Amino acid sequence: MDSSPLNFFLGWALLFFVSTGLFAQPVADEGTIDLTSIDFHTQGAVELNGEWKFYWEELLEPHALDSTLKTRFVSFPHLWNEDPQLSSFG
Repeated sequence: MDSSPLNFFLGWALLFFVSTGLFAQPVADEGTIDLTSIDFHTQGAVELNGEWKFYWEELLEPHALDSTLKTRFVSFPHLWNEDPQLSSFG
């Protein structure tokens, strides 16, 4: 029995798992994401997935973000209309 097709498949599978591990995307946790280990020249753009502060129906200037406004952390990407507390408008 010739094992070359099996070796070929195993080689590609190994390459896939190694390459996805090397370029794993960081995920934000409560509005913080660590990008210190990212080489943007090699990896390119980073998706901003994870938990981010969300100010519903508020238009804020940067100096107002640290105030005591009602805020919550929402996982992104996320469709607003999937959340029972939010509507599709706002």
